[in-house]
Amino acid sequence: RINLKDYAILEKDFKKDRVTRWALKGTIREGGEGYGVTDVAIAVTDVNNAAVASTLTNEVGEYFITLRPGKYVLIVKKNGYQEIKENIEISQSDKEPVVLEKGYLIKK
Repeated sequence: RINLKDYAILEKDFKKDRVTRWALKGTIREGGEGYGVTDVAIAVTDVNNAAVASTLTNEVGEYFITLRPGKYVLIVKKNGYQEIKENIEISQSDKEPVVLEKGYLIKK
């Protein structure tokens, strides 16, 4: 887990551009047992299927991505498991940056 307050430069950037800074995070677990799954590919594309961001889950199945407001497709995949796709929308806001949490159970 990352506490952005520990990173002054990130916190400063968030405050400066707070209406366009959002974070997407979550945990990917195996459907049968609920354990976090490592090295799951998390990809975010725009509605035109252009790549926006990607990452891999860590050793306990967690991921963290910074996004701007907009409509996206979130893709979760790992060899041997069923792929998950979900449309998500990050709305514009004049409040402090918001962290959207999306957790998934993947199945073989």
